[in-house]
Amino acid sequence: MSSKHLLPITLFLSTLLACGGGAGSTPSTGTLTLKLGSDSHANYASAYVSIEKVEYKSTDSSSWSTLATINASYDLMALQNGHEVTLTADSTLKTGSYNVRITWGTDHNYTYPVLSPGTLLLAGKSSLLEDGLEMNLPTRTTATGSLTVTKDTATIGEIFIQGDQLAQKHSSLSTPYTFQATAELLDLSTHARILGQVTDAGGTGIAGAEVLAETLDGSLTATVKRRAVTDASGNFVLAGLAMGEDYYLATQPSGSALGYSATSTSPVTASAATDYSAALICASTATPGTLGVTISPASTTTQGTWVELRQTLATGAAFRTLVVRSQIVDTGSSTDTTSLTGLYPGSYGVTLKRSTSGGSPVATISSEKSVTAGSSASATITIN
Repeated sequence: MSSKHLLPITLFLSTLLACGGGAGSTPSTGTLTLKLGSDSHANYASAYVSIEKVEYKSTDSSSWSTLATINASYDLMALQNGHEVTLTADSTLKTGSYNVRITWGTDHNYTYPVLSPGTLLLAGKSSLLEDGLEMNLPTRTTATGSLTVTKDTATIGEIFIQGDQLAQKHSSLSTPYTFQATAELLDLSTHARILGQVTDAGGTGIAGAEVLAETLDGSLTATVKRRAVTDASGNFVLAGLAMGEDYYLATQPSGSALGYSATSTSPVTASAATDYSAALICASTATPGTLGVTISPASTTTQGTWVELRQTLATGAAFRTLVVRSQIVDTGSSTDTTSLTGLYPGSYGVTLKRSTSGGSPVATISSEKSVTAGSSASATITIN
């Protein structure tokens, strides 16, 4: 073959190899480490879930593949306050954006074989074997959001279980408690944490106080983004906070004999993926009261419903109306009910939120209710 025929072929092969079209070329890859974290929920001492596997797919594909076989059970309440667990480390993936979902283990509990795959322990109880309650798990939960794996880069992500509607009791079901939590997929390189302590006026830490991290929209309406229950010393960690937001912290610790006033702080601006600090001081105490809430119509088995109490609090230079308590309801034959105990005497705005099949919640606002020391108040909310 003459040189004039060889030249075009040589140029073609050189171009093909330069573009990665040769038979020996390899796709660009990075690694993904995936963790599991959770919000708190003041109603529960433990919330065990069993995970069979974690799957992934490209955002432009409908085909799921196994990322890691897990076969383990985790107490979500042990994973709040920043105590995450690693599901899979340094998995090699092609560069691109991915969705992730959990396939729940519905056959058995991997940690405690005598327990159900999903098991709840209500707040105030201490024995899983004696007081554990069976909780129905769905087949799968797909996390909202996506993660991007870039070339030769180690990406660290987290599946974060949100606490608004962790588990709801439906009295009509043979297994009354149903796991209804949603999940969010986070890139930890773009999320911050807030570490702090809740104390009384004397500086003593308050254990078991639920701290809420909230953002305000354009109309100054607060939405709870993260929650954590303080440890024995009153310390808390609010993890998985998206950068670029101002976070307002609020808490109203409850107790059977002593109610603490709600309190907040100046907003924390999460401008970087780092740790911030905050201190919450509950300056006043009083004999607490109770607020019972009745909602009609009752939730369906695909709906999660919870009640939020709001108060106007000092947040540095301004006053803002924030969520100070949040609680899931119990579903009966015709109504939903819940009782918020240990409330510091005062007036509370009552908001109902209801989500269908994990969708965006719809809010129904009730009139403000006054709670007095040592007595019970009631609120009735009708959803039109």
